[in-house]
Amino acid sequence: MVANENKPVFSVDYVDDGSGYVGENKDRIDDYYSKALAKGYIPYAARVDRALDELNIIRGIKPRE
Repeated sequence: MVANENKPVFSVDYVDDGSGYVGENKDRIDDYYSKALAKGYIPYAARVDRALDELNIIRGIKPRE
């Protein structure tokens, strides 16, 4: 497995509904992030209404400082 070889594993999920980093959307994004990070993955919360042809920046969590 790649993770066992000290290689980065990226995870992408379409969890951001575009309503901002608040309420149910924040809860869904945070849940995804915590699960991905717990497995050692590098998470990316994509917008549900977009292709992966641009970066989705969520102020407060991405990009990480």
